[in-house]
Amino acid sequence: INECLDYRTAGPNSCYFDKKHTNLWTTYNITVRATNELGTNISDPHYVDVASIVQPAAPVDLSLEVKQSAGTLYLWAKWSPPPLVNVRLRWLVLSYELRLKPEGKEEWQTVFVGQQTQYKVLKLYHGLKYVVQVRCIPDRGEWSEWSSESYIQIPNGYKHMGKLFKRKMYTPMVLSSP
Repeated sequence: INECLDYRTAGPNSCYFDKKHTNLWTTYNITVRATNELGTNISDPHYVDVASIVQPAAPVDLSLEVKQSAGTLYLWAKWSPPPLVNVRLRWLVLSYELRLKPEGKEEWQTVFVGQQTQYKVLKLYHGLKYVVQVRCIPDRGEWSEWSSESYIQIPNGYKHMGKLFKRKMYTPMVLSSP
């Protein structure tokens, strides 16, 4: 049983635990003791696994490239995991989600891409500039924020491959793995 070390950082009526005072893969039993002029009362226990509430930083180094193969134009997106997450040891497994839209449009097209850090996007409007972002989630935990926006201009003059964003962008986007 440990008393909270920091009642200030997270605001009034709170207790803040930083990474120096917690361990991943450990389940903590948290109870609250309230004392006032009427006496003391203790809450029911609340169990928290630190790994299940972690929010990683966003992926970094998102790069975009327009490529063509067998007459088919596609967008190749690549990124790196957040720098402080060591995915090589596989202690924390990250999955990714990619989103894109033509610049100036409101609605995003989003696709879950699994554990890969690169993705091929087919069926784009030619001549438009696209905005792309990626985010990640550990096998247990919370989604990261979206990465910084990256932009790419899809050139004109290639064989038209279908319309992705028509009728308020409800047409599904065709995506494939590398």
